[in-house]
Amino acid sequence: MRIRNKVIKSNEISELVNMSLNGVDQSLLIEGKDASLPILINLHGGPGMPVPFNAACRGMFPEYTSKFIMVYWDQPGCGINNSINVENYSITEYVNMTIDLVKQLRNRFPQNKIYFFAISFGTVLSILALDKEPNLVDGVLAWGQFIRNPWINEETIKELAENKAKENDISFIKGITSNNFTEDTLKRMYKLLNKYTTGYNNPKYKPLNAGKLFFGYLTSPDYSIKNLISFMENQAMMNAGLYSYLLDFDAMDYLKKIQIPYYILRGETDTICSSKSSLDELTRFSKNSKYLSVKIIEKSSHMPSARAFENTINYLSFLLF
Repeated sequence: MRIRNKVIKSNEISELVNMSLNGVDQSLLIEGKDASLPILINLHGGPGMPVPFNAACRGMFPEYTSKFIMVYWDQPGCGINNSINVENYSITEYVNMTIDLVKQLRNRFPQNKIYFFAISFGTVLSILALDKEPNLVDGVLAWGQFIRNPWINEETIKELAENKAKENDISFIKGITSNNFTEDTLKRMYKLLNKYTTGYNNPKYKPLNAGKLFFGYLTSPDYSIKNLISFMENQAMMNAGLYSYLLDFDAMDYLKKIQIPYYILRGETDTICSSKSSLDELTRFSKNSKYLSVKIIEKSSHMPSARAFENTINYLSFLLF
């Protein structure tokens, strides 16, 4: 805690702020060593999974706050904003809030460049926001980009079979559609994919130190136990309508229209946000694109391994040039 407090005191900006985003009042943490640094807005995954960056991170990541003004936004329905009722929220509400957040930050920091660090579900917010306003931010680093055919794809089915999942479980996965997706579908799907595939995590690779992260969240001056408990199950995470949207979502055309630097990082065994064929198509396109880049991260899956997370700050530095 002594080191953390020292980091907090050394930051020129370190404050929990209240903002109304698209008419919804919520709290965000803004923290940076210097007010002139570029701004990095974290668009976390899930929906409803504000890991590793969230409003509990005050003083936790000096390697980031020394290079960026970090904006830790717990999207409504989880974390510090878990009391907001998002049961019937559509993707549009989240996209409009994302755009509103950027505009308010530009008013507050008119001279600073602004970037997204988008993760999983956050990558959908980033490209839909950029589709509405192509020059909304100055660049994006996207981890686990949604492209096409998330969760239910050829690689997933093959891995389920190879790892001896039961036939009725494989049939269940094959039968999931946007029309029959429910909260129970989500829970069973996640359980099966986590158990029988390496899409989310690969046991061969050293994972993030979850204990260290959660201890940091637990000792945060800004988080309550209730906020932390919301990581396990929350309204955003259980919003079946969002998942139904994502099942049918095709990001390819959106990505091909990107007009700012957009760097996509994908773990080598990640099959969660797209099929391999979709990734291959996007990779081929990126080779002749002025703005789009795709990099496969070895020894990582959809959830960044410890090694991948350690290197992320280096990937973010690409955005500064």
